[in-house]
Amino acid sequence: MLVGGTIAVQAVQSRPKEFAGCVLIGPAIQPTSEQASAISQFIDKTAASILPLFGVSKVDPDSLSSDPKEVTDYIKDPLVYHGRLRARHSVEFMVAMETLENKIPSIEWPFFILHGEDDKRCSLDGSKLLFEKAKSLDKKLKIYPGHRHALHRESPDKADAVIKDIVAWLVKRI
Repeated sequence: MLVGGTIAVQAVQSRPKEFAGCVLIGPAIQPTSEQASAISQFIDKTAASILPLFGVSKVDPDSLSSDPKEVTDYIKDPLVYHGRLRARHSVEFMVAMETLENKIPSIEWPFFILHGEDDKRCSLDGSKLLFEKAKSLDKKLKIYPGHRHALHRESPDKADAVIKDIVAWLVKRI
């Protein structure tokens, strides 16, 4: 479970006048089918109430990029937490996604969502929902075939295309 996009949307939504827009790479707007399963949620909620620090899930490095070098770099990065997600964190994150999903119709600020078609970490359906239901008149969704979650950590040719798309979106608004 990765939370950067969820936090970014919440930050902009709470202070929209302080942001000119938002670029979201594979945001977690809705839980994946695995996260949303009744069994998974029951286990997480039970563990969170009894042992909130209990580790319930772990990020599979291969889910982040199709580039073996990038996966190896991620695994070796000492600044990345490689342990299990704590039960309490998991439950709070699910609550945050639910809250965010309910607020989508009130989103009026500009945004650009970039999402890998093969992203197993964050639901592509959530990005589509945000794009379809937000009131914003300045919004864009781009889906990258063959890309996983960390679009900027794909092979250099794929990552360069993503960076060019982001820069073009930003430059158009400067």
